[in-house]
Amino acid sequence: MTKPAYAIARPAARRILEQLATVRSGVDSSTLSEPLAPQPDVETIEAMIDAAFWASLREEEGLPPKISLAFLPPHGSQVRLTFERSLRLAPEPLTRLAPAVENPGIHLGVWREGEELRVWGATIGRRHTSAPVERVLLSEPVEGDVARLLAISELGGTRHQSAAQFVHDQRDAVALVASKDGLFSLFSWSAEREMVHVHRVEGLLL
Repeated sequence: MTKPAYAIARPAARRILEQLATVRSGVDSSTLSEPLAPQPDVETIEAMIDAAFWASLREEEGLPPKISLAFLPPHGSQVRLTFERSLRLAPEPLTRLAPAVENPGIHLGVWREGEELRVWGATIGRRHTSAPVERVLLSEPVEGDVARLLAISELGGTRHQSAAQFVHDQRDAVALVASKDGLFSLFSWSAEREMVHVHRVEGLLL
């Protein structure tokens, strides 16, 4: 895997990995209808942060891209569109895709093919049978931080809210949302709290 050029991506990825490991350690697999997807390693998280960051500094059709990435295998979403050929996870492809996936509720699926991370397609919307997310658990990877409950309306814009809904519906997935303002948030499912856990890392990435 190519070494990321964004220096802050590695320490941020390590903090995120620690939080993910804590969350997943409390999961009771017997309560899940499907097994959890493999946890992304630090290199995978780092690569997703790096690609999303550099894409956020570019422009497509005169506008900064707004994208949401989900670490999920192609078969892991019930509502999806799959590209004929997957794309490499890099700023240029993400920037080109941005205008087509900028609407809330659309997330680009990322998975490993051999030794390379690839963007395989897009997951769309939420299940009709799924209840809307009303609250999330929010934490920041800083010493002394205590996770707190937050109303979904306080979380951020529609892209962050739709990522929370996506992880609520696809509980074996991990979603990363990035925008040009430097806001990076990682979404995962907390089986212990039975709600979406948001790991906000913008303070480390600015």
